[in-house]
Amino acid sequence: MTVPVLSILAIKMGTQIIYLEEPVRVTFKSSNLSALTTFQLLLQKEQLDYLVVAGHYIVGNRERLYDDFYNRMILTHYNTKYISVQTLQNLIRQLNIPVENITVDVNTQEIWVQGTPMALGKFVELLNEVDRRENAAFNTGGDRIIRMPVSFSQGINAYNELEALRDLLDTLLVGHLNVKTESYAGQLQSGVIKIIIKRVEDSDLYYLIVEGTPDDIEIVRKMIAEIRSSMGTLPFSFNPDAEDNGNENGSGNGNGNGNSNGNGNGEEN
Repeated sequence: MTVPVLSILAIKMGTQIIYLEEPVRVTFKSSNLSALTTFQLLLQKEQLDYLVVAGHYIVGNRERLYDDFYNRMILTHYNTKYISVQTLQNLIRQLNIPVENITVDVNTQEIWVQGTPMALGKFVELLNEVDRRENAAFNTGGDRIIRMPVSFSQGINAYNELEALRDLLDTLLVGHLNVKTESYAGQLQSGVIKIIIKRVEDSDLYYLIVEGTPDDIEIVRKMIAEIRSSMGTLPFSFNPDAEDNGNENGSGNGNGNGNSNGNGNGEEN
């Protein structure tokens, strides 16, 4: 028995469906699915697509919909959390997802996408599957800017310890600088970074946070690991202008640890 499938689905969906192509015979069976899901699966099986115009569903070949109803295509934007939009664009091309997309240079994690509801649904499905923490390319480069904690300290001298670590990183990264501000911009090979000390509210816990590309952050992590393995506990007062190791070690171990609250700042120089 032949039945007008789209007409039945239109009744179930409470709308009108306008079919632009020549009638074809289809064989399709579904159960325990909503009318909309059944409609979408049927179109996918027949390699068709649809647009919603004034509450009505326009069904036809995807190319025809793009040609005849381009101004009706849905345009929206999404933000990635862990992967770059460049990675996402590559996946869109590889999987042949029929959406048009653009990015804005000033925001490396925002992408604008235009397409039919089915195409956008496929795009969102891809985004949800790949934009996960385990896919963040910390070891494979990327030019997106992210923030990650690279060290922490807790206790009465926590801030002083992280400040000394930041001063030492300043020196190792960009030369002999004596800068003590909440954030600092230095140059690494892959771009500009910021090193920030952040206190957890209502606690004595502090984090050292680096803002930069994944490669920048990985470099800083390795530097901190080397610093801690070679120096152990950092002196609370690090003076990058010290001329000999004897004075630097004496100031750090004697006055920095012993009198960090009273004399740490006064006897730094």
